[in-house]
Amino acid sequence: MSAAVRKQPPPPASPSPPARSLDLEARALIEIAHSLDSSGDECQRLSRSLSLLKTLLRCDRCSIVFEGGDDGARRVLSVPTVVGDEAARHEQRLLMLLRALEDNAELPRDGNGHSLALPLVGLDEVRGMVAVERGGDDFTAGEMRLFSVVAAQLGAYLTMLRLHHESTALDRFKREMAALAVHDIKNPLAAVIGMVDFLSLELNQAPDHVRSCLNEIRSACNRIHRVTANLLDLARLETNQLPLNLAPLDMLALLSTLARQRTSQASFRGLRIVVRPTPPGPRARADEDLFSRVVDNLLDNALRYAPVGGRIEMEARQVGDRVQVLVGNNGPPVAQIPRGTVFDKFARGADGGRMNLGLGLYFARMAMQAQGGRIWLDETRELPVVFGLELPAAEATSSGDSRS
Repeated sequence: MSAAVRKQPPPPASPSPPARSLDLEARALIEIAHSLDSSGDECQRLSRSLSLLKTLLRCDRCSIVFEGGDDGARRVLSVPTVVGDEAARHEQRLLMLLRALEDNAELPRDGNGHSLALPLVGLDEVRGMVAVERGGDDFTAGEMRLFSVVAAQLGAYLTMLRLHHESTALDRFKREMAALAVHDIKNPLAAVIGMVDFLSLELNQAPDHVRSCLNEIRSACNRIHRVTANLLDLARLETNQLPLNLAPLDMLALLSTLARQRTSQASFRGLRIVVRPTPPGPRARADEDLFSRVVDNLLDNALRYAPVGGRIEMEARQVGDRVQVLVGNNGPPVAQIPRGTVFDKFARGADGGRMNLGLGLYFARMAMQAQGGRIWLDETRELPVVFGLELPAAEATSSGDSRS
């Protein structure tokens, strides 16, 4: 008779964490993500996240070392805050831990309670370190996993923060270089324009082709001058830092002045510039210099694309509490692209239409928005290209219209 086989009892199953505990942990992780995406500066966001981590892991203290600000200097934050003489010792100990993590060295032992430290990594670079400490119980495997998840969140945030600082610094450098370049261009350009004007007077009886060349040189120089002025102001328009002098402005008087200034240039190509109706006309609330440059950009566009012997028409009209200015020409239509995109930065038309719309129309859109107005592209049966500008009427704004 064979011996009875004794069944071994199954090993005890590991206790699963209560559902309520998992729910609280999930909420805490979501709150940390929201804190990193909330308002406030980087120190406020990180401090809120450390407070949540302290509650989540039942720690006595949570600390972080990170590279912050445009200078990339290392900073230390702790919750609760360490003050007095202890602050320097605490910071020194954290930096020693960070160096050990960066060098893959063994972490120094701490006899006071229990501590954990993890590097904050992003794009394969160590961006800082987070450390937690408490007395009493050791950290469980579940708590260590939670700690690693939070460290990954913090590492991703610090990586995006560093990329943002680098992008901001690069953008500032580009603006400064552009301003310097424009400043260096303006003086010699003014000298060239002055010499062209002098030659035009001296060669008043010269053949038509000579005077035509001088006119083209003057037009090109004026165009460069407008582009440099626009470049200087674009950065301030994009950040709402361009000072404006908003005042009532007679639109038809302004259009007539700008048309007269272009008479000589238009006559060489047999173009007619028509302004309707005759001044005085509706008055809008605008910055005269800025609005003049917008219309001048549109006139320049029309003079380039209108056919020889063609026409350019400008009109001002009041529509309710708004004033509209229309600048059209009978040149080729803008290529078949979405109308709104022609005002984007560096927009270009498709083959067969107008090309290289560049910064001029983008500047016009930013300038109109800064004055509380708008710009759009339209067409009529007679004029394939019509640009519309709209601003608040001076009478409406003086009687309490808040649009500006």
